[in-house]
Amino acid sequence: MTLREKIAQHFIVWIPRKADPSSIAGLKALKPAGYILYPWNFKTVADVRNLTAELSSIQDGDALTPGIRPFICADQEGGRVAAFRFKEFPAQPAAFQLGSLADPAIVEASAYSAALQLAYLGVNMNLAPVADLYGQADSSIIGDRSFGDDPESVAASVAAYVRGLERGGIIATLKHFPGHGVSTVDSHADLPVVSSVLEDLRGRELIPFIAGIGAGAQVVMTAHILYPAIDAENPATLSPAILNGLLRGDLDFEGVILTDGFEMGALAKSFGKAEALARALEAGVNLILLYDRYEPAEMIDLVEGLVRSGRISEETLDGNLMRILSVKEAYGLLR
Repeated sequence: MTLREKIAQHFIVWIPRKADPSSIAGLKALKPAGYILYPWNFKTVADVRNLTAELSSIQDGDALTPGIRPFICADQEGGRVAAFRFKEFPAQPAAFQLGSLADPAIVEASAYSAALQLAYLGVNMNLAPVADLYGQADSSIIGDRSFGDDPESVAASVAAYVRGLERGGIIATLKHFPGHGVSTVDSHADLPVVSSVLEDLRGRELIPFIAGIGAGAQVVMTAHILYPAIDAENPATLSPAILNGLLRGDLDFEGVILTDGFEMGALAKSFGKAEALARALEAGVNLILLYDRYEPAEMIDLVEGLVRSGRISEETLDGNLMRILSVKEAYGLLR
């Protein structure tokens, strides 16, 4: 692979509103790691199936032989966060409603049902489950997206949800590490600051993540939250102490570390694009989610500049790439 192809495999990219065949072809030419779908990208079930088939197709003579297929992902948590709301499919309840039943078998069945729907649509990765605790009575951020407030009960639900997605062949994504539920600031707009110390996290927030990893989750999404007691300068997405130290070291996670949306105000207001990219890659991020504003080609250019300048090594990219391709291989995305 060329350097640029390696860099492109570090990004999940968004599809513009009213994208035409030319713009889809332009995105495919970049050869990103994957794509995220939103309701504005389709109207019907057939639209989604056609779009995912096109995004997954590999042209004759593609340089990436035998073929690296893309992650195709969506936020299909259930409840108020669901990219797909088709009359042909039963609606999935919010996590809090499922968690209130205190029956992991029902959670697993619901996740399996969602997985079958996603697989039919051609989606292979769900940005779920939410492993955050419902620590604050603030429905604007996590609220009913969480399975509840009790760490052990939430852990059982998270593990069950992961098992359900896995049974249906869908990649699960635990989010938002190391825990968003104690914050009442929306990271889409501003940087939340949480005073918890490491022992607080070990006693509560980390428990559902540990359970989800134990159940087989291959992807963990970071939170754009500053924990000054752990890293006074960097939010979790950019923090070596949290990603390499806590997630990789203490929790022994070997899968892919994915950022939350990179355009969110929590990062954009405090760091330039290039600096945020550099810090994320230095901290241990493997995959970057571009969700609605940053141009993928520009972001690839910026990482290429970081490599050319010596700030980021090609060895770092290679290590990330091996983790990403390992997950793709496990889910049949290498052909």
